[in-house]
Amino acid sequence: MAMLMVVTIVAILTTMAMDFSHEAMINLQLTSTYRDEVKAYFLAHSALNISRLILFYQKQLDSILKGNNIAQIFGGSIQLWRLIPIDSEFTKSFASGDLFTSLGFEELANKEEAVLQGHEGKDNGSERGNFVGTFGDFEGYFKASISDEESKISVRNFDATPSLRNFAMTQLMLMLMPQQYNPIFENRDMDNQYTTREDIIVAIKDYQDIDDKQFDLLTQQDIGPPEDLFYSSLEKPYQPKNAPFDSLEELRMVRGVGDLFFYNFADRLTIYPVRKFNLASLDDRMILSIICMFIKDKMHPVCTDTTFTAQRNLLQRFLEFKQLKMQMNPLYVVSIQDIKEFCAAEGLVLQEAILGVGKMEDLLSMESSFFRVETIGVVGSVKKRITAVVYADKSKSEILYYRED
Repeated sequence: MAMLMVVTIVAILTTMAMDFSHEAMINLQLTSTYRDEVKAYFLAHSALNISRLILFYQKQLDSILKGNNIAQIFGGSIQLWRLIPIDSEFTKSFASGDLFTSLGFEELANKEEAVLQGHEGKDNGSERGNFVGTFGDFEGYFKASISDEESKISVRNFDATPSLRNFAMTQLMLMLMPQQYNPIFENRDMDNQYTTREDIIVAIKDYQDIDDKQFDLLTQQDIGPPEDLFYSSLEKPYQPKNAPFDSLEELRMVRGVGDLFFYNFADRLTIYPVRKFNLASLDDRMILSIICMFIKDKMHPVCTDTTFTAQRNLLQRFLEFKQLKMQMNPLYVVSIQDIKEFCAAEGLVLQEAILGVGKMEDLLSMESSFFRVETIGVVGSVKKRITAVVYADKSKSEILYYRED
């Protein structure tokens, strides 16, 4: 009986000890994960703050270059946010002095250290030792990427002045035209409806304008049937917002904007009131759509070829044109005059202005104020992401949108 009681008690105590050990290990792991999550958050936030600082100095530089002959030397624009890497490795090298060492400042630093050691006593040296350390010596990693919102089509402008509305709608229509996107419009969407390219453009405008009538592309007036006719017929009906979008993801509420549409086009759209495209940030595909807007012959293959062969060939020649310019100026960026020069060499006749839109100079600029910043902080196996949209001018930097993941 005594042996049986001892074995039973040992078994119970062993189970209790293992349970206690397991629970303590889980709590330790949870605490460690929470600690790493806090570190990762502040690393991501540090990357956001560094990005905002660079954008602030970008606007300072824009104001200096604007109307100055220096701007012409550098091709009209210098984009600091493209030139400066925003990551922890660069920050560590900058903060620890390694960057200056690589630039040849090590000898000067050693000489200064020798001078300090020669003038300091023993007590002063020990006191100074309390502050020895490297600012960039932190655990983890962070990185940030900045994109220009003014290189994208503004859906906010669908409910703006006629010139901005026509420009935005035309740009989106040209982006939707290539043949590879036909399945998006030829098959039923997530609401089991067929939605044409024109339907989506009208739906984006109607979802955010304040009236209750559908927009008519032909007459450019809100004279159609009730705009909530489609949304009220859904299995789970809802009303159009009749107000500007608060986030790009809100576009999914618009008729016809499903996963395929969002996957293919969301990165080229913005919800912010962009008045002009920043020509320095536009990719070749967007520049091609601008050429197609202003070309006189609307049936030219570079705008109508459904196989996209003529467009690809033109973009290849445009790339060669840019590379030739970059050989003469490494900081070269495309200007309006360059677009006209390239079109003249290709035999493409452009219109000076488009009725209802304006001149090319009225729609393009060389600076931006709206930027999307995406940062990530990593500590151990924990990742923290921050997405923000920043409005920057020469006097301030304001966050318009903020999300943590």
